[in-house]
Amino acid sequence: MSKQVQEAYIVAATRTPVGKAPRGMFRNTRPDDLLVHALKSVLAQAPGLDKAAIGDVIIGCAMPEAEQGMNVARIALLLADLPNTVPGMTVNRFCSSGLQAVALAADRVYMLDTQDEEPSASLMLSRMNFGPLPMVNHLSRLAARFYQDEQQINAVRQLVGRKLSAQESLEAGLVTAAPDSLDWTDEIRLAIEGRAALSPDALTGLEANLRFGLPETAETRIFGRLSAWQNWIFSRPNAVGPTGALKTYGTGAPIKFDWGRV
Repeated sequence: MSKQVQEAYIVAATRTPVGKAPRGMFRNTRPDDLLVHALKSVLAQAPGLDKAAIGDVIIGCAMPEAEQGMNVARIALLLADLPNTVPGMTVNRFCSSGLQAVALAADRVYMLDTQDEEPSASLMLSRMNFGPLPMVNHLSRLAARFYQDEQQINAVRQLVGRKLSAQESLEAGLVTAAPDSLDWTDEIRLAIEGRAALSPDALTGLEANLRFGLPETAETRIFGRLSAWQNWIFSRPNAVGPTGALKTYGTGAPIKFDWGRV
């Protein structure tokens, strides 16, 4: 990547027919198969896109159970013939799952600190960042990001409506990194390689810990601890396989992890 994407754009859209009702034509069609058709249709609208360059497939799933349980995003992208190097994330926010998936996809952008003669990126806060859409731990995203530090939250609240430069955004704690043009390519490459170096189990656990942070609620116990740890990590070979961590714990035998991405 040599240039920062300054805005998030919707370049293709598609949908499946409303046919999953009890008497619908597609009532016996698996939801992951329907999702595959949607993915292939979107990809067909962008024929010049290198599939291997896709950074993530983020899917909103209102009821992640049965055939659409587990990581249905990862399952569907593989069925849609995307490379196995492409990661997939399934997002659940019930009726707002699709909207949350779009919000997450748009949020994952590094901010380029441009020079005077270069096109500049900017960031702007609104009142929507401060509570109308709380997460499952009953906090806004900014409250969770700043660990409920009211002084810091109030400080960024004063910035609502202002166009912030990369450095201003970094100083306010609103972006993780703001490399300049000289370091941009290397910083992005290292970030991607760092993520790819982690096993899928580690990514699942880290993502659950970040997304379902404190304070702990009934929702975070269910969607964080149970979904990520008990229903995924603890059922994987790396945990309960013949040489998994739980099987070899206390024996002195070395752990042999399966580094394959699932």
